[in-house]
Amino acid sequence: MHHYLAFGLHLESDAPLSYVSIAGARQPPGCAKVGLRASHTLALRADLAHEEPDFEGGPVLRIFMPADAASALVEYAGWRVLIEPTKRHILYERISGAPEVELRFVCERVLIPLYLLCDPGRDVLAMHGGAMCWKEQGWIMLGESGAGKSTSTLDLTRQGAHILSDDMALVDVTTTMALPGSPTLRLWREMVQEADEHQLVPGTTDKRWFRLSDERAAPQGAPLAGIIVLTPQPGADPRGELSTLGGMDALVTLLQNTFDLHHPPHAWQRARLRRARCLLEQTRLVRCAYERSPDGRRRQVEGIIAAMDAHRERS
Repeated sequence: MHHYLAFGLHLESDAPLSYVSIAGARQPPGCAKVGLRASHTLALRADLAHEEPDFEGGPVLRIFMPADAASALVEYAGWRVLIEPTKRHILYERISGAPEVELRFVCERVLIPLYLLCDPGRDVLAMHGGAMCWKEQGWIMLGESGAGKSTSTLDLTRQGAHILSDDMALVDVTTTMALPGSPTLRLWREMVQEADEHQLVPGTTDKRWFRLSDERAAPQGAPLAGIIVLTPQPGADPRGELSTLGGMDALVTLLQNTFDLHHPPHAWQRARLRRARCLLEQTRLVRCAYERSPDGRRRQVEGIIAAMDAHRERS
């Protein structure tokens, strides 16, 4: 068996994954152990809650959920997976004839975040973005596809930040902690020379998945200091123009960037809205508008660092 630390879970898996390994099989303090193992003939009495292709021509993600939203059956990229947090396990099986996609990609992007969102004992909000630890404080970067989330995170890790997660950022709303996921990045065209491993993202021709070393990963969660919404904007200062969002603008922006379902059960809808409102009461949402530099330099990172350091000095 393999043992990993995955978003604050002690994940005991019969398949190799991309999370930070736990030495031996000792369970870290405060971590619940969850088993991930192969099974057969998986089924769940539930309605279709979500159906969406990952990208045009890519694999379709289907999620089935009962009314209480406390479990899920997932079909994605050649896998069928049963998630049951109350039983502390995730069961998976290959779908016959489906294309080969590694289970670790599916775990990182969908399964473990969904497990935590379905767990009735946890208050977790999942956002489409990256999370990092800068000088012992957690920061999340949101933004539309191509806004520069992953590339900004890469530059920040080169200046001393530790990655918490990319693509999906999770926050424990009860403790306001940004949770540590996998030290990986997904980037278009750019190569990361310091990565331990890289390969094409399944179904794409120029987007690569990079596995950074465990030393670049945050060893534990970090108290969330703020959420930055990256917004490319012609005419703005390339170093970034920062403004705090509040009220309904902040709530709408946050909800637009949280993991949601097309046909969610009412329990899911209520929990998502409550968690978003609770998080905004505890932290701030900042928009970083910037103009892309003609020379390709990501000068917005300078403004992000200045803002994070100023926040640290104030706190």
